[in-house]
Amino acid sequence: MISIDLGNVKINGSRMLVKAELATLLKVCKDVMGEEDYKYCIEKAETSTEEICKDIDKEIGKDARMNLEKIIRIILGIKEDK
Repeated sequence: MISIDLGNVKINGSRMLVKAELATLLKVCKDVMGEEDYKYCIEKAETSTEEICKDIDKEIGKDARMNLEKIIRIILGIKEDK
């Protein structure tokens, strides 16, 4: 099983199960996000979170990114780190 919580990833289960879940997750992300954004994320997979945030800040601004993070946390029911 793959569990993701805004940067914290936990992987449990057999290798075959994890591969199947990852393949499904990637397909759904590609379908939802579209080809261009999907490819961007795949290219950035080797990049640190800080670098990705810098790229997002350039595109939409730091305040917008921080608001987006808050919205995602609210939707997912995740408490903010203070």
